[in-house]
Order: sequence, then structure tokens, then C-alpha cells
Amino acid sequence: MNAFKRAWLQAGLPQNGVVHRMLYNPPASTIVIEVEIPSVTRNVHRIFVRTKEGEKYRPVGSGKNISCCSPVTCSGKALMFFNVFRLQQEAGSLSMNWMEIREFDLKHKKMRSVLARHNLLLPSHYDSGWVPQIIAASEDGETLFCAIGMRTREKKNLEYFLSEITLGSRECRTLARLRAVTA
Repeated sequence: MNAFKRAWLQAGLPQNGVVHRMLYNPPASTIVIEVEIPSVTRNVHRIFVRTKEGEKYRPVGSGKNISCCSPVTCSGKALMFFNVFRLQQEAGSLSMNWMEIREFDLKHKKMRSVLARHNLLLPSHYDSGWVPQIIAASEDGETLFCAIGMRTREKKNLEYFLSEITLGSRECRTLARLRAVTA
């Protein structure tokens, strides 16, 4: 085993993982990394955190048949938000279904669900939606900017939008249509 791989494992990271994204949250002095774990069927993502003084990363939000991805932090608070997908076998293949967005308090190490498919309030002519990607969080952690896929009531069109979600009301407001992007 080479020195890099040994240091990777000693830091508490999964053996075959690759850093997909790295963030830093100044209020908590915390490094956040999203690790992609390659697989034959479907790559899984995991999120790890450590303080800038620490040496070992700790997993956040992971579990069996769960993929956690798309972390964002707030510049004014010690908060991180991330997406959670459930891995499911369907028709011989492994699919990922969006479950929720979770908030993780980086100082107190507490986690809670802040948004799920059943409580996302979409514009009136859409009846279902999901969040494939979280793009940014407001400084105060009250608003998230996300790519959202929405389906019309007639179930004919699936459209993607850059959207703003106010977490207190769970209301989604579209900002721009993403015609050539499917997040």
C-alpha cells in the first residue's frame, strides 16, 4: 500500500473513494468533502467532515442503501445542507430515488430533515418534483438554491429549473428554466 492510500485510510475515508467535492465552512472551521465510491452498478456518494485542526474525517448521514451528495454550507452559520437518495433495485438495475434534503449543524453535530418530496410546495401547474442538485445556500441558511425537476399534472413534461426554496415555508420559486441541462 502506498503512502497516499495509507494516509487516506488513516484519515477515516473509504478505501476506494475519490474526492468529488471539497468545501470549507468558516463559522465552524470545518472541512467538508463529498467522496464518490465507484461501483459496478451505481456510484455511491458519502459526505465526511473534520475540523481544520482535526486529522480524522467523520461520516455524516450515510447508511445502508443511501447516497448523500451535493453538500453546500452557509457563509454566516455553521450549517451544511445535503441531498439524500435511496438506492433501489428496479427491473434489474440499481436506481437512485430522491428522499430529502438534510441540514447538519457542524458545531453541535445534529442533523434533521428540512425538505422531502411530500412537503415541497411547487408552483401550481406542477404536481411532483425532486431535487437532483443543491447549488448554494443563503448566508443565513434560510434559503437554498437548487436544480429541481418538476412534472406537470398531465404527467407529460418533465422540466428542470434553477429554483429558490424558502425552508421555513418549503415554497419553491423558479428562477430560470434549464433547457439543455438535466442536473
